[in-house]
Amino acid sequence: MKRLLSTLFLLLFVSIQVNAQMVNEKGEKTYMANIAVVVNENIYNIDGGKMVKVRIPGRESLASAFTLYLSNHFAQNGFLVVNSDASINEKINAVISENKLEEYIDGLAVQAKNVGAQFIALLDYTMCMEDNKYVTNDFSFRYIDVNSNVAVHQYVSNEVVCYSADDLGIATTQVVEKFKTEFNDFFNTQFLPQFVVSEVDGKKTRQFATRQMPLYPNANIDYYKWYYENAYFQGKEIKFCCLDYLASSAPFSKAKMDNQTGAIQLTSDKPISVNPQEILATSGAKWFSVGTSLLPQLCTFVELPYDENSSEGYVRKSVNQAVYNALSTSPNHIMIIESDLLPELKQERERQKAEAFLYAENNTRKAYLDKFKTGAFGAQFLLDIDDFKVDKDNWKKVSFTLNCHFVDKNAVHKSTSINCHISNLKEVLAYHINEYFMTPITIASIDKKTLSVYTPLYLHALPEEVFYLYNYIETDNPVTGEVSYQRVPIAEYKYIEWKGQKHNLELVKVLNKDIFGKVEELRVRDKESRANFSLLKKMEEPIKVDKDNSAFAKSQKTEKMINALSKFGSR
Repeated sequence: MKRLLSTLFLLLFVSIQVNAQMVNEKGEKTYMANIAVVVNENIYNIDGGKMVKVRIPGRESLASAFTLYLSNHFAQNGFLVVNSDASINEKINAVISENKLEEYIDGLAVQAKNVGAQFIALLDYTMCMEDNKYVTNDFSFRYIDVNSNVAVHQYVSNEVVCYSADDLGIATTQVVEKFKTEFNDFFNTQFLPQFVVSEVDGKKTRQFATRQMPLYPNANIDYYKWYYENAYFQGKEIKFCCLDYLASSAPFSKAKMDNQTGAIQLTSDKPISVNPQEILATSGAKWFSVGTSLLPQLCTFVELPYDENSSEGYVRKSVNQAVYNALSTSPNHIMIIESDLLPELKQERERQKAEAFLYAENNTRKAYLDKFKTGAFGAQFLLDIDDFKVDKDNWKKVSFTLNCHFVDKNAVHKSTSINCHISNLKEVLAYHINEYFMTPITIASIDKKTLSVYTPLYLHALPEEVFYLYNYIETDNPVTGEVSYQRVPIAEYKYIEWKGQKHNLELVKVLNKDIFGKVEELRVRDKESRANFSLLKKMEEPIKVDKDNSAFAKSQKTEKMINALSKFGSR
């Protein structure tokens, strides 16, 4: 364990790079925003089936290494890290150490505001070692706007089976590199590295960075032509921002830098024949949002309360992280309102100090949840969990009900009963939460093989992913006079190309021939009424979710088989 921590520290420390600071015309340093960086770390050991939180020499150094890595990453990208002073870190960590849900996030917000932070970068790192061989590393990162309470999340999990010290070293390297790679992708998606192109001459380009950023030797710039296309959505004509890929530059290692003006000169792999004003130039982002999201999906999740000193607390926290992972990886790019930051929540928890409020499904908790459902907290959707139970014979098995509420309608959208092993939480919750949130679209064009759509939401999809095309059929209730909608699958499509707020897909299978033949007719109706079409990512429902499907269980099964064969062969 000590060697693992030492290796993690070294890998994080050596990743730091020096970067020049941007200044304004007066020679003053400029920053994108002020940010407080906080790292919460917990290490557990499972011995004899029981989980115990442990303290290991070097633990503080590891937390410091993560803090140092994140602080430098933000500093390199133009943020002013305001909690670099050790005394401020001590105050913030003192809040974290209370391990009380009512103070955890809210306490961070108070401390962040006290030191002038506009944002909080919170990394929650959990390591669990079993039988000195099986290591689980969980990295839960959230970037929180202190004033609006809106956050974006990223969750990275890694399972390592170590048979020797060499295995441990290799695995540790992979863990840290995976975290750094995925965090960098996450950061670039949220804070798009952009360049202003001033000159284009065939393959030669000249540009300026729009903010401070590290120019890694192997990184490059991608060039897109941006433009608008008009389409009707919900009876209104809307401008959708579209992108056409143009070319990619050579790596920054081959760039010519003008130290006086800050200009970067590069050569692209293809000639560029559009005006510089029509070019959007970015670096390091595989996907990013453009245009305006007409229907931003805001969701609040009422976390399961937990402590960090017990096996049940570990399980509860794992459920929370799996929910956040499902929301953050949803194609709809869902934004999360941090419920624990809300003043109303803090006041209620100050009033209700009893443990029953935190853990029991009682009238007090129900009344609190009802506050969310009134819409006063700003979210369109509310997720919460009822009837949470841990199997008395196996603390790694859980059961609960996941509820999704329409806030404006004060009604339950969907409820799902879940029984599973904690090794399957990520897949199970990703599947069900995907079913909760569809992507409304308006169709640009359709033929027998292809489909082009505009998305008023930010749609994040990868090539080859399959989506269902749905249509909502309106039905009038003759008794109540209300209009209800039936969701009907039309066809399956494979995602082909991202073009900003426009997306191209290819037909895989027709599911409803009658409606498929009328899509063009229905599409025209978008000019007169609400958008009746939507996309839903196709995901296979996980099976055997009550079984331990972790890498550890598979390794143990293999070892037992090898031992049995060995004994049989020795007879």
